[in-house]
Formats: sequence, structure tokens, C-alpha cells
Amino acid sequence: MVKIDNERYLELYKTTLSNKKDDYKKLDWLSERQMLCRFEMADKIIDFSKVTSWIDLGCGTGDFFNYILGKYSIETVVGLDATDEFIAISKQKNNAYHVDHVVDNLMTYKGNRIYDLVTLSGILQLLDFEKIETVFSILTSLVKPGGQLWVDTLSYDYENTRKKNSVWRFKCSELIHWLSQYHFSKITSHAFNEETKLVNPEDSFLLYLHGINEQPVIDVAESHSSQPRIKIQTNLVESPPKIKIPPMLQDLKLIKLADQRRFLQAAEAGEQSSWLYFFPFLYCFSKGRTQTLLWEQIDYSICLYLLRKDEEGFNLRLYLPPFPFNQHALRVSTDRLKQFNLDHSSSILWLEERQKNDIHRSGYRLRLIEEEYVYDSHLLIAASGKSFERLRREINRIRKIPNLNIRPYQPEDQIDCLNLLQHWRTTLGEKGLKIGGYNYAKNILNYATGFDEDILKGQVIAIDGVIRAFTFGGKITSEYGSLFTATSDHAIEGLGYVQRKVFIEAHPYLPFFNDSSDAGREGLTYLKNAFRPVIKNKLYRTSGLPQKF
Repeated sequence: MVKIDNERYLELYKTTLSNKKDDYKKLDWLSERQMLCRFEMADKIIDFSKVTSWIDLGCGTGDFFNYILGKYSIETVVGLDATDEFIAISKQKNNAYHVDHVVDNLMTYKGNRIYDLVTLSGILQLLDFEKIETVFSILTSLVKPGGQLWVDTLSYDYENTRKKNSVWRFKCSELIHWLSQYHFSKITSHAFNEETKLVNPEDSFLLYLHGINEQPVIDVAESHSSQPRIKIQTNLVESPPKIKIPPMLQDLKLIKLADQRRFLQAAEAGEQSSWLYFFPFLYCFSKGRTQTLLWEQIDYSICLYLLRKDEEGFNLRLYLPPFPFNQHALRVSTDRLKQFNLDHSSSILWLEERQKNDIHRSGYRLRLIEEEYVYDSHLLIAASGKSFERLRREINRIRKIPNLNIRPYQPEDQIDCLNLLQHWRTTLGEKGLKIGGYNYAKNILNYATGFDEDILKGQVIAIDGVIRAFTFGGKITSEYGSLFTATSDHAIEGLGYVQRKVFIEAHPYLPFFNDSSDAGREGLTYLKNAFRPVIKNKLYRTSGLPQKF
């Protein structure tokens, strides 16, 4: 996102544009057709059949009302604009409809009700970046739970911009990130080009975003939809980090359960797919005896640091690149690393293959560490054809075990699962196998009830009433799920097949599942290949100081 001259553009509205004869020119559209395309698109995307109340912030000359209210009957309609002349034109134009008009500025408006639909068109690009968080706070506070929000703004991604005047421009990912900060989901982006044809957002000078306000519910009532309802836990006591945070890092934040949606939204905006972005993993990993995770927000990106302490003292690294990725945030966070570390070192512990070019351009040297197994959920749920023959055979064998019961994890299962985890660790140790993930699997059992239901879910497999396996996972983003931990009694071969397939079947709304790496264990490699991964997501680590910063 870049800023040019904002004040000059506002002055243009007050002088040159307000003197134009045609209403579409007053609103700085090149043609009336372009203006009408915006309304036609809104009519296709917004579900007006569910709208009984609507406020248009920055309603201008009221053309949006005139177009929509001629087709739909909406009980309460409010138009807000800071320009007296525009409000007067809108009143005259919409005289046949019941529209309440308010002369006010978006930043100072004090509404006393919430609406089924809130729209904001042609306004966002006129505001300073420092005000954007306030703007989205105002917008979302006006939307009822279950209500809709429609926003448009000029696109930073569009190279052949037609605008001669100076304004803020936004990336689509930035808008999605800000909108999702406030429990909005089902966010879709739309655009058309200068010839008024529908195109991808990156090919348009103008972006449109539509979202649904899905605020968390407090009750635990069962939902019949495929998407789980959110359950907020408030009674869990969070333990402090086991290491003392140095004074130089006191401005950084500890990861709290209250941060889970903010991290989810940042991962969504960054289009992340690695299981390392799965918030329950990050939270549990931060509870280490000699390490913790700290974070800050730079611009719109989360910068996540790993603080470790050993005999030589403290060391600070970026655990992940800033997400969503931002070169300025990387530069600032890299400067922090160099200032803190005694050897002035700067490194990133993990980064995805899709981030490789951005990080490499920053001057870092990279080396491949491991590969993650990513499954196509729909292919796996069907599990048809010769390629899934071994998987079907293994699952059918396990399902024939008498008194096999697969059910959701309950808090009262904690002790039995902890005992199974300890048994699993001992068994692997006796076999001389590499043991990874014990501590954060233990932590997930201690904190499982603290996560929102759509972010973390657990399942157990019991045989004759005894828990023989437990699985935890959930949503990384709306596209990717995580099979966070799948622990089983190795005395019963094949439970890992059932664990994974049944868990994925319980999340059909997530198109892909990330099953992390095979930890260099041949048995785990053999098992995960039975699920026919469609992607091997490569993970890298930086080495050496960045040359360009």
C-alpha cells in the first residue's frame, strides 16, 4: 500500500467535483455505466432478501439507494455523507422511498443502532492509514451478528491505474486482513475493469469485498451446519512463561488465548498453508522450559519471535516471516534481532516455499529443512480408486475391531490421554525412534478447552472403553486444516490411518489438510503416503546475515 497526497483529493471533492453537472462526475466516475456496474455487482453479491435495515456510509448523491430500493423493500434505510450538497441531491432523488439522511463524517458518526447491511463506497482510499483500524472498528460495530458488510476501494495491485489524483491504495489481502480482525468470515473479493467486465481483483483498479459478521456465540448448542459454532472459554488460567523476558523485549507480547482469532486472520490474509501457522501449536510451543514465542504487529503484519535461553544467554530469532508478508515489517524485525543478539545475528527459523523468493530477495541465504504432507480433503474422504486401495484396506481392518468407538474428545479424557502420551513416548524411546512433539502434545491436553471450537477440535478412539488414540487439529485458514497431533497405542497397528481419515471427514469444509512432516521415520512416511499427498510443502530456514538490510 502506498500513500500519495490525500488532502489534495479531499479538496478536489469540495471544489472541482461538486461543481460538475452530472452526478456520476460529482462522484469522480468516468462514466455513468461504470457507476451503475458497482450497483449491479452489489445486487448480485449482497443477499438483499435478508436485509431489513441498511446504512450507506458516504452515500453521495443517493444513486445506490435509487437503484436498489426500486427492486427491494427495506424497512429502515439511512444515508450518511459529510457533504450537504450530496445529501440534498439524495433526498430529492429518493423522495419516493423512506430514507433517513444524516450529514456527518464517518470518523465522528455516533450511531445508536446496528444494521443488517452496512456499505462503504469510495471512502476508504480518502483516509490516512493510521485511521484504518478505527474505520474498520466503526464499520463492524454497526453490523448485526449475521449481517453483511460491503466495502470498495482503489487497488494497489492494479498497474494501469486511471486515477490522476493522489490517494491511498490497498491490496486485497490487506482488506481481508482488516475485515477479518472483527469476526467477519465468508469474505469474498470482486472486481471489474475499465470496460466494466468482471475480472480478478488484481486486474481491476477497484476492489469490492463482502463479508458476514459471525461474532462468537457463548452457548454450546449444537449446530446442524458443516461449520462449527464458536465457543469462547473464559475460565482457563494461563501460565506465565518459564523464562524471564529481558528488559529490551518488554514491549513484545506473549501469546495469549485471546490472540487466537487475530493470528487466524493474519494467516488468512497471508494465505498461509503450513501447520506452523496453526495457532494451538504456536500457543503450546510457547510454553517451553527454555524458550517462548513473543510477537508484535508492524503495519498490518504479525512478527513472531522465538526467544531461547541457554548457558551463553538469550538468543532471538524470527520464528516465521512477518504474516501477511511485508518487506517493511521484515526490515524492522530484522533490525530488532541485530540489536538484541550479542553477535548481531539475524535469522528466520521457518518459512514456506511460497515465501522463498521474497526472503531470498531480502538477502538471506536459505536451506531446505523438511517437507510437509498436504492432502486433498475431498479426494481423501471419497478414497476411491486404486491409489487409495491400501488406505481402504487398513481402515477396514481397524473398523472390524470389536467395541471400537470413535468420538469427540471430552475434558474428562485428559488424564487417560496424558497416560497414553507417556506410554507412546516410552515405546518410541525403547525402539530408538526419534521423538518429536511430546511437549506441545502434552500442552494441548492441558489447554484444549481454551481454544475456540472452530480452531481446535479433538477426537479419541476407544476400544473396550479404553482410549487407544487421540487426535487434535483444526483450522489454519479457511482453505487449510492442520492434523496437529495424532497419538496412538503402537500395540494396535493401523490406528493412525483411522485417526487421520475420520478427523478429516469431520471437517469437510476445509479443502486441504496439512499433516506436517514425517520426522525422518520410515513408518510415518509409509503411513502418510497412503493418503496420497497432493503437495509436499517445502520448509526452509535462513542461514547467514541478510546482505541487503
